[in-house]
Amino acid sequence: MDNPHILLQIENRSYVRIDPLSHGTLRIRTNHTADFQEPPLVRYGIIQPAISTTYTMDQDDTSIMIHNGQSSLRMDKNSGKLALFNRRGDMLICHAEDFQNPASTDGFEVHFHLSGDEMIYGLGDETREHIQHHGHAADIHIEYPNHLAPVPFLMSSKGWGLLVNTTWRHHMDIAHTCADRLSISGQEGALDYFLFVGDHYAELLDCFTEVAGRPLVMPIWAYGLTFACHSYSNAREMIDDAMNFRRDGIPCDMIGLERGWMVEDHNFEIPFPFHWDLNRFRMSPSSGHTAHSAPFIDTLHNHGFKLSLWIKCQYDVSLEEEHSFYAHLRQFVELGVSSFKMVVPDSAFQHPTGIWANQMGDPEIRNLYPLMLSKQMHQGFRQQTGRRSMNYISVGYTGLQQYAATWAGNSQGESTLISVLNHGLTGHTNTTSEMDVSTPEGIHFGFLQAWSLVNSSGYWSHPSILKNDLLLTFKHYAKLRYSLIPYIYSAAHTAARTGMPIVRAMPLCFPEDDQSNRLLNQYMFGDSFLVAAFTKQVYIPNGEWIDYWTGEKHTGPKWLTPDIPSPAGGPLYVRVGAIIPTWTAGDCIDNKQQEFVGLHFYPHGESVYTLLEDDGATYAYLQQEIAETKICCSAKSTSVCAEIGLRTGRYDEMPSRRIYDVQFHLEAKPLKVTVNSFSLTETSHLEKATSNHDYWFFDRAAWTARFFVEEGAIHPASISIEIIYDMSDLRTMNQTETENRTLEVTAAMKHHHILIKKVVDLMEEQDGHHWSLQEAADRLHINASHLGRVFKKEMGVSFPQYLLKKRMDQAKKLLQAGNSVSEATFMLGFKDISHFIRVFRKYYGVTPGELKQ
Repeated sequence: MDNPHILLQIENRSYVRIDPLSHGTLRIRTNHTADFQEPPLVRYGIIQPAISTTYTMDQDDTSIMIHNGQSSLRMDKNSGKLALFNRRGDMLICHAEDFQNPASTDGFEVHFHLSGDEMIYGLGDETREHIQHHGHAADIHIEYPNHLAPVPFLMSSKGWGLLVNTTWRHHMDIAHTCADRLSISGQEGALDYFLFVGDHYAELLDCFTEVAGRPLVMPIWAYGLTFACHSYSNAREMIDDAMNFRRDGIPCDMIGLERGWMVEDHNFEIPFPFHWDLNRFRMSPSSGHTAHSAPFIDTLHNHGFKLSLWIKCQYDVSLEEEHSFYAHLRQFVELGVSSFKMVVPDSAFQHPTGIWANQMGDPEIRNLYPLMLSKQMHQGFRQQTGRRSMNYISVGYTGLQQYAATWAGNSQGESTLISVLNHGLTGHTNTTSEMDVSTPEGIHFGFLQAWSLVNSSGYWSHPSILKNDLLLTFKHYAKLRYSLIPYIYSAAHTAARTGMPIVRAMPLCFPEDDQSNRLLNQYMFGDSFLVAAFTKQVYIPNGEWIDYWTGEKHTGPKWLTPDIPSPAGGPLYVRVGAIIPTWTAGDCIDNKQQEFVGLHFYPHGESVYTLLEDDGATYAYLQQEIAETKICCSAKSTSVCAEIGLRTGRYDEMPSRRIYDVQFHLEAKPLKVTVNSFSLTETSHLEKATSNHDYWFFDRAAWTARFFVEEGAIHPASISIEIIYDMSDLRTMNQTETENRTLEVTAAMKHHHILIKKVVDLMEEQDGHHWSLQEAADRLHINASHLGRVFKKEMGVSFPQYLLKKRMDQAKKLLQAGNSVSEATFMLGFKDISHFIRVFRKYYGVTPGELKQ
């Protein structure tokens, strides 16, 4: 079209302007004149509508019809009443009869019809009571403590979305007052809103974040653990906190200083600009370009930590180009500070004169303030360092996801979880809440979020002082999280491309399930993990799911009340068909991508996963300097085939080679494993499989086949894997309950006692030898009862159960190698053949003779 927009004058002498945007989005504005001024969100570049020039328009004497890719809009020329349609011609939403007040009056008001069965999501952190908002009246106004980050965005189960483009306080009555009416009103400003069309919520989020800004990808280390010290810690105490993480073997990436790092006046107020409290944090003269250096920051860096500073923000940031707030913080970044925790008190929204430098008043700037502040901090850090920022804030509004992470305050169980879900339902992916380390449930939820934060500012919450059981749980989850960094980071890249958050409310993933909108205590963590928190009941959606802690398989839909084995703190399930990349958990996250990547396959039907990697630090990913690895898996009744594609794309310091630690979670033991048509040899020693790519290892306790493959360095090519099942060796409920309730991930995280390592080594040296607990204790010169207790604690199974597994593994090998049943009985030390047959049949579900056949 020649004109980028359509302008109509309607019967009440007001004007309507329609801007068709890309991907079927439409912007609607009304005004009492034909001069449409841009509101602050557009003027400050927070919302950047992309005008479409490919729309078409039909009209007659009474109406116009605009066709814009995915959507069509019909508007009455006289009244301005509109109706929105999808590409199939279905009407999605339309104005009500008394749809609009005259544009000449102050403020704005508009009404839409709602169906009684429409599910409505969005609103950000406007409410912490529910995620489905049909019947709710929303106040879009930042207010402590209940409305910290409201976002005037709605999306409907009928396939439409709506964003109100104003920073003025306004209200959204979503069938609260009138059962079939959505009413939007504000006492100030003009009517300006966007309409989106999509077949499902993911499409609507994609359209919304295209207008309101894609979520940023934080530096990769930010997806680890952040620990905030006590408010008035000094440099020595901060270093002690950091080193306790390293001494206890707990991964952590960032140490935060709270308000005590700054000089305070006699009234405990913080003068601006900020200055170090040199009584707590001593500086040293520097011979470089800065006047001082900070040895305590250098010490943190030497041990792999980043430093965050708490800053109180209540200053006029409205003239961002002329008076950037960030300019006062450059000196701290030069010293080595990597992050800022931005605290905005309620007084920040109350300017002393009532008028800000940009001539706005307090009511108009209240919702805008955290956006301007976060944008200045984000852009200032980028311009100074060239690196991604990791600044976080608790208050926000439309578009904040482009500039900062958020934290939803102290963990208060379900209400905080609802806040995190509502953040995600408005495109904000980098949201977390402060971890409650006093309970296993709090630790469970705290580590299974987009990023993890322990706040010790007003408490004593360092994990090193937790009770033994809680410390074990904390270590367990910290290592689990750090092993999942490739999976979490790929999900962060997906969010940056599409707006789909890392923590996903159930309606985003299961929109057709009637239970979804009521599920406030569970969510999807990326594509493959189902997490429940602060609840004893879990709803399993349609499909097959594996209990991550126990290995039990469940078919949904159904409700469960699972037993949570220690040291876990809550339910965690894996969707069958999942392909999950992992790393070996270290002390911290290195920007340099690892050559070794684990791949966990849970074969089921056809599945595809794309691993996304970049340099972890810079904005080169915005120029598509990203490596992608497409991984496919196809499972059949007697075999599974997988292909690990060649890495495509490049980024700075990308590893020149890639070795994959492959683990298949199976229902039957493999009979044959081939890689690129080369047949691997089974070994009973895991060390041999990890050091030699010609071998594969089967862990019967976890029912996993494990082997290593390498991407070709000279002639790079994809890697093809085929596994043929041994159908005589199926995983059945006849096996011991402990074996059915064990996953290899639990075993992988255990820190084995030196005595237990010696026992295991003895049994590995003599497969099938009938060791008794007393005999093992005598060999090690220790008490047998003590050895039994330590063995059960460290291995998760009793000594007899572990011994039975070893003997049965060896029995199968002997029989498959051609030995007779009587020979196997003798070699394994059973008292007679009938006893051996009974034990064998109970363990495998078949007799030794049937196996040989």
